[in-house]
Amino acid sequence: MQGACDRPIFSMRVLAAKILLACALCAPMAAHAAPAFTDPGPVTSDSGQVAVAWTGGDEVLLTLTKDGEAARDIYRGSGDTLFLSGLAEGDYRLDLTGADGAQAQPLVVEVRHQSLTQALLLAAIGAIVFLLTVGAILRGARDD
Repeated sequence: MQGACDRPIFSMRVLAAKILLACALCAPMAAHAAPAFTDPGPVTSDSGQVAVAWTGGDEVLLTLTKDGEAARDIYRGSGDTLFLSGLAEGDYRLDLTGADGAQAQPLVVEVRHQSLTQALLLAAIGAIVFLLTVGAILRGARDD
């Protein structure tokens, strides 16, 4: 039989339970970290499409503001990525707010569409190459 002095003050079970309790109490604090965009920006697009990703926070609110216009809520939820498309030419600001009110640094998005003149010139060159190819095929088939 052991005496009272031979027993450890804390048993391993008690110590493990205290460590688990401390981790459980700290976990919710870590889960509510301030949200932040993964790309600090500015983000540029020549097609009006942008993929946005962020970290931190359980539920977030993403707000889009175009220069000179009112802000629009475009996402509310617990995801961490969003794909935006159909953006007109201009400068935009994305604001990310966590459920606890913590805000990320705004992300600037610059949309500069390709030149219409350049697009029409490339289409015309493609049409010329296509017609020359069809002509070469027809001429080669006629000679046989």
